Amino acid sequence: MRNLKTILIPAAAVLAVLAVVLFTWQSAASAPKTTNLNKTPGIIFSELLLPEYAADIPQADSANASEMEQTDAGESKKVYDLNAYGSIEEKQQKFFSSETGEMNYYYTLEEYFFSEALSNASVLNQALQQIYAEYEAAYLETAQSAKSGPDDFLNTPFSLLKLLSLSYVGEDYVSLRFNDVSYYGGANPDSCCDGITLNCETGELVNASQITGISDTELLQEISSAMGLKSTAGWDDLDFYLTDTEIVFFYRVPNFWEEIRLPRQA
Repeated sequence: MRNLKTILIPAAAVLAVLAVVLFTWQSAASAPKTTNLNKTPGIIFSELLLPEYAADIPQADSANASEMEQTDAGESKKVYDLNAYGSIEEKQQKFFSSETGEMNYYYTLEEYFFSEALSNASVLNQALQQIYAEYEAAYLETAQSAKSGPDDFLNTPFSLLKLLSLSYVGEDYVSLRFNDVSYYGGANPDSCCDGITLNCETGELVNASQITGISDTELLQEISSAMGLKSTAGWDDLDFYLTDTEIVFFYRVPNFWEEIRLPRQA
């Protein structure tokens, strides 16, 4: 009897543990399932775009029109809600092989236009339309040379102009940031950030010298040195955007060098 009791006690303990595990599993199975969808406003990426590419592409900022946001340095900066000042019009075109019928290239543009509530919106929108047309012309040129499809690449070759943020809206200028993304083969797409700053009165594209009063040569030397570049970069490598208080210079290929911020002249 003692031996049987010795055996039965551990067996009962095991059965109790199994009962707890079974109850927990059944409770989890019957519980309602929830899905957290982190949706980014704007473009819906084609299913042809590999999911892991999304992590390589900076996403658009979202904030209220007059919301003050804390920077890493603890300072406050004004951020602008895209929907409060205008809207995005998505344009996409696909190209197919005449031999196989498969898609061999596509491009997508997120074209942002200001609403009529903004003073001189028509002038700004006309200027933006010309800028978008230049991007599209380059994409169409790429389409003419795209002769290979998915069989030759990890994914279908594509180009994408993605709006990142509206960084400044004032009576003097408006400033936007875009990401020009392209995939022509390899494991990951190429990414190049562009700043577009327009004069609100004329709609003209503004350069950094007009805002700072410093010559291009001197600016490029100072910014290149501050970034730690071995030689002086050109505007093909560097660009800028405006905030309420600063002019922010950045290297077009993201994640290589930190931004350089200078106070704007009054």
